[in-house]
Amino acid sequence: MRLSVLTRVEGNARRLGEIVSVLSRYGLADWLAGLNYEWLQGRFVSSNGEQLSKLTHEARIRLALTELGTTFIKLGQILSTRADLVGPELAEELGQLRSNTPPDPPEIVRGTILSELGKPVDVLFTEFDDQPLASASIGQVHRARLPSNQAVVVKVQHAGIEQKIIEDLNITAGLAELLQKHVPRLRPYQPVATVREFRRILLNELNFALERRNLEEFAKNFANNPGVHFPAVFPDLCSRRVLTMEMLQGISAENLEALHQAKVDMEELARRGANMYLEMIFRNGFYHADPHPGNLMLLPGGVVGVLDCGMVGRIDDRISEEIESLLLAVAQKDAREVADVVKRVGSLPPNLNHDALQADVAAFVDEYGCQTLQDNDLSGALNQIFEIIHHYKIIEKQAC
Repeated sequence: MRLSVLTRVEGNARRLGEIVSVLSRYGLADWLAGLNYEWLQGRFVSSNGEQLSKLTHEARIRLALTELGTTFIKLGQILSTRADLVGPELAEELGQLRSNTPPDPPEIVRGTILSELGKPVDVLFTEFDDQPLASASIGQVHRARLPSNQAVVVKVQHAGIEQKIIEDLNITAGLAELLQKHVPRLRPYQPVATVREFRRILLNELNFALERRNLEEFAKNFANNPGVHFPAVFPDLCSRRVLTMEMLQGISAENLEALHQAKVDMEELARRGANMYLEMIFRNGFYHADPHPGNLMLLPGGVVGVLDCGMVGRIDDRISEEIESLLLAVAQKDAREVADVVKRVGSLPPNLNHDALQADVAAFVDEYGCQTLQDNDLSGALNQIFEIIHHYKIIEKQAC
């Protein structure tokens, strides 16, 4: 293993130096001290930490990931959905990660579309705005109009981003193997398996053809639900690096001021969003894995519009049944069954204190099991159960 690890990591020595330098400056490189390789130790940089002293540990992690760029921003976004792995506080902080990447110039964008779709922009679209609506970590989005007069958005992948991401993935895979071997306190978190899953997710996001299929599957699943809408796609104008979709007109769920001005019933909007997500999980077993407010819109008629379906997840019947069992056990205030479900769905550390876990779960059930539906604090309950899972180092079982 050591030869392959060193080949992956040392082969990208310049980028490795940047990564360790940023982590050191933010006071996050202490875990590297256990790696006794001179070539790695020589890349540490000193830092007095004065400018960062007022920031929390979680905030420094977010800022470091932001500075490291696309791959690490995406890693943070994915970890923000894994409160069981990183804990609720860090998950909440990482949920703030957004990437406003400088856009590619118009000639690059037009060249990408030509190489991917085989025809120039002016032939494919009657209108195409060279000024992007937004530019995120992997791609940028442009307004356009089809010959049919249909308003669309065209998502175009940044030039050269795939090679840069693959380089970073090779480094993180190598570092994960070194950490799992040399830093015992990190082994319960399975860094190798976690990075392997991250690699799969990110490489899938780079393939816009997969996002197109995700949109088509979601649209099919919710075809009979008039309260939820996913953008229609135009397959003839899609490829691995270009995605053409219907333009949705509405108010972003991020824009609270606009929602209040429109006198939107916020509780009803939240209920519709929650019901949509429950349908994804319990009915379809296929869900949007990045449901932050920026990916949701309020469309005319109170319809919930869903954007950015590159990151998705699937839940098999066994996990779905376990989630149902967990909810039922909480409602029945059955602390033993709640603890048993948590242990069934997770990988348990060898030194797990079963009695302490049972006691913490019992306290959780006492607090939340007696709440009425009106008073139920779902967010607080989820954070509490994730805190318990994180505290006892119980993590999701990795697929073989």
